[in-house]
Formats: sequence, C-alpha cells, structure tokens
Amino acid sequence: MQSYFGHIFLPNDDDFQKIEGVRLFMDGDDFWIEASINLLGVEKYNLIKGAFTGLGYVSLLECNVRGASIGIGGSEGKLNVKYIICGIQIDNVEDLFFSSLSIIMPTLRTWLNKRIFNEVNIFENNLSLFKHNPIDLGSFEKFNLEIGFYLTQSLGRDTGLAVNDFVTLKIKANSKLSLWEFLEVYKKFKKFLAFIGVYDKNPDFFTFFDKDIKYENLDSLISMKFFMETYNFKNSGIDAVKFPKFDDLALDINMILQAWFKNIDLSDSIDLLLDRYFQTRISNHIAFLNSCFSIEIFHRRYRQTGKELYFQPRLKELKEEFLLVLPERIEFYKFIKKVVDSRNYIAHRTPKDETFSGLELYYASIYIETVTKLCIFKELGFNPLILSQMFINSGHTIDNMFQFNNRLQTGLKKLNK
Repeated sequence: MQSYFGHIFLPNDDDFQKIEGVRLFMDGDDFWIEASINLLGVEKYNLIKGAFTGLGYVSLLECNVRGASIGIGGSEGKLNVKYIICGIQIDNVEDLFFSSLSIIMPTLRTWLNKRIFNEVNIFENNLSLFKHNPIDLGSFEKFNLEIGFYLTQSLGRDTGLAVNDFVTLKIKANSKLSLWEFLEVYKKFKKFLAFIGVYDKNPDFFTFFDKDIKYENLDSLISMKFFMETYNFKNSGIDAVKFPKFDDLALDINMILQAWFKNIDLSDSIDLLLDRYFQTRISNHIAFLNSCFSIEIFHRRYRQTGKELYFQPRLKELKEEFLLVLPERIEFYKFIKKVVDSRNYIAHRTPKDETFSGLELYYASIYIETVTKLCIFKELGFNPLILSQMFINSGHTIDNMFQFNNRLQTGLKKLNK
C-alpha cells in the first residue's frame, strides 16, 4: 500500500473549500482519502481536485463516502475514489477531454510476442537490441490505434542499471475525446484480446496527453498518469480455440478491428461469452444460459432470414459450425435437443427429462461458446485458413478434458463410498 500527504479542494456551493492534512491511499485497486472533514449529508463528490507529495496535482473522480465519524478531536471522513488523474487540477467534469491515451499493456506484448531485447549474454556483459517500428492498427471514425515499443532505464545504488522494455497501445483522437470515450475504446480493445484468447494477469498503466496542456516554459506535453480499477480477463475456461498470433492476423488486422469496433450488433453475444472470463466466479447454470443466449442473439441478427424461430431451429441452421466443433461421438441432433431441453428447464423449470447437469452442463456450455466464437470470427472477416488452424482440435480438446474430469469425478465418488 502507498500513501501520499497533501491537500484537497472540496466543492462548496459555487466555490471550493481547501482542506489541509489529507492522506491519499492506494492499495492495489482500492483508492481512498482520509481527512478532517464533516461528511454529514454527503453521499458523493463527482470531482475533487488537490495536490499530494509524490504525485503533484491530482483530480479525483467519483468519490463516494466510505466512512465518517465525529469525536472529541472533530470530524473524520473517508472517501472512496474511483479514478485518479495526476498532473492536472480540473475544475469541472465537463473538462475531461484529452488528445491521446498511452497504455502500457502486458496482454498486448503477450499477443505480439516481440521484445526489444534481442540477445542478453550475462557472462560477456553483452546486450543487443532490436528496434521494432510502430504498428498501425488502423484509423477509425474518431481515433487511431497504434502499437509502440519502448525502453526505460533507471540507476540505483543497490540495483545498478535496470533496463526494461514494454509495449504500448496508443489511442490518438482525431479531435479531442472525453475520458469516458477513451476508456470505452480501451475496454473494447481489451475485450478483443480476451475474445481471441490472450490473457495476462498484470495490470495496465495509463498516461493521458493533451496537446493544449504543456509544462510552463517548455514545449513538452504534461504526462497525466491515470489510475483505475484493473480491467483484466482471466482464462477460466478451456483453451478449446488456439489463439491466433499477431503475425497470423497482421495482414487483416485493420479490417478485423474495423469490424470489431463498428459492428455493434455483435456486442451482446460477445459480452455474454466474456462474462465467464471477467467475473470472479460464475455458476455452471449461468455460464450455460449465457452461451445459449449468445448464440441465439447471433443467429437472430446475422442468420435469420424469415420469421422468428424457436431456439432449436436456430441451432439446426448452424449445423455446419457445430459439426466442425463437436467430436464424432456426439450426435448433432441429440446434442441440440438436449441443449434446448436443458435451457428450458433451467430458465422455465419445464419437465426435467433429457437434460445436462453437473459436468455435462459445463462442457455443453463450452461447446456452444466455441461454436458462437467460430460464427463471430467469420463475421469479423477472419481468414478461413487461420480459422481452420484455430479450431482444428477444438472438439478433441474439449472432449479429452471432459473424459478426463469425468473419470476423475467417478473415481472420487468410488473412493467416498
């Protein structure tokens, strides 16, 4: 946990009240301030500006009351802070507009699999570097996306010279974008990486820039560090789809990302599938229903040509994709009937005849999710050859994991008898 000492300006009617002796705490994703303030009748401050040793000027956004007390020494108040912008004091939330956002993104480096360090030989004290040119990911209606490669170095008495390389995603606004618009683009891009199967548990680091905000007497832009709750997805499913390397998609990446950002009708299906990888814990029933809703929404928006269909006919019209994913031992028509019966039982408590449960329910949801991903990748314009490489072993992988866990579960039941 890190703590900083400084002061803030609390909104007070049409003015600001300066509060001295404030402490700002940052503990992972948890940010809050503590001060001698009376929070009676206060629920939230949308914006608090201030200054803290080690951070400089700050703007604290969406500050909710965390706790308050009144004692002999006076009033004490605590406020949770959702977002922190360093380097600037903003008077109004309507002024939250910037020119660009640079994000150090470990997930992006995982996908690119490119390092600036080409060769390190500690025995000969030799270090060679490889310079990567920036990668243009495309121009969109309001912004451009670019990948950059950078080095940082620091010199410490005990550690000596430390050199680190990192990969950044740079979002450049055609004209200025609001903070919320930048975060929407960032989250949409992180969803893309998660959807193709690229994950990293390390946090991202943000820096905003504004072409109109520069250091006094200098021509360089102020670097405005930004802090928020970590936005990462976790690989909590099965690696049924081989994630495509960046080099495999390089020729088509602009077209794919154009479709990803512009094709709003895909968002609901994508979000339902990614829920499994974002939530800390999600039940098998919810994961199964999400998979069913996701594929149903996709079919309604992209494959339906006539009147509204029931769920089972929709699945039948996706037979080609199902046969690419299901292992040979699973008969297609029996499978989709059981999917429909299971969905109806869970959602509407219809008669429980031939339905999935337990381990079977979990793996049924994985099969449906995999088929839906295949459909969405086709819609995004993925090269058919790349898709065949991504899904060539999907059914085999899922079935092997099911058989293994089924044997394990059966063995444990026998041991417990």
